[in-house]
Amino acid sequence: MMAKLMEVLARILKVIQPNLNVDACEALLSIAYFSIIRGYSWKASLFVAKQMNLESAFASDPKVESYRNVFGMSRVNTRETTAVGYVELADGNTFSTYRSIFDSVKDRFMWDDFFKIAQMNYAKDVSKIYHGSSTYEDSVHATSAEGLRVAFVLLYSLLPLSYIIIRKLF
Repeated sequence: MMAKLMEVLARILKVIQPNLNVDACEALLSIAYFSIIRGYSWKASLFVAKQMNLESAFASDPKVESYRNVFGMSRVNTRETTAVGYVELADGNTFSTYRSIFDSVKDRFMWDDFFKIAQMNYAKDVSKIYHGSSTYEDSVHATSAEGLRVAFVLLYSLLPLSYIIIRKLF
């Protein structure tokens, strides 16, 4: 139900942020949603959005369309996941597949839970575990998170109304 809601809201965000594609809008809204319900700081939310943009070229990577994976998450073996499968890429790496972008974003937040990522040193801790490169954190910080602030405003203003509509319809 929330995945469908994010798809609908993404079309609204696309009108407000016409330079973003619909998948990026859906990912940003999903990041804002999970950040809100999990109490993430703005700084941590910003890092997650920038990471998504870096990993998926602002959700324009063809693998996003095919596999709904906006973080480049590989096959998950050791923790609970929302992935529904995986594909093996030509280079031998694996790539998780998801039903929706919402599920991909949820899985990224589940990754934080699994590794017990704290808000205090969020960017540094994520960078160490997620990628391992000494320049990864700087690369994420250098990436834009355009549209995230608008996604938060949209969610804060429309979520109460959306819940009412969904309750009436379902």
